[in-house]
Amino acid sequence: MPNTHISAPPGVPQIVTTVDFDAPRLLVFRAFMEPDLLAQWLGPRRVTMTIDEYDPRDGGRYRYAHHDARATPTPSTASSTASRP
Repeated sequence: MPNTHISAPPGVPQIVTTVDFDAPRLLVFRAFMEPDLLAQWLGPRRVTMTIDEYDPRDGGRYRYAHHDARATPTPSTASSTASRP
């Protein structure tokens, strides 16, 4: 089970998530950087994921949605910072 730390300081419009995985660093980085791989693991297993935009570089943006069994979308949109292995 990965060790996860989530920080959302009051008054700051940002959420910082830090996760320690028991896996080779470059493989984990690749799983975050490549949209086809990201869609395979991000989110609950009972949903599917569509990616409309995904630029994980610093300053990039992403827009994707998870879809439940009834195809109801749960969208997510944000910008990326500090993407590094």
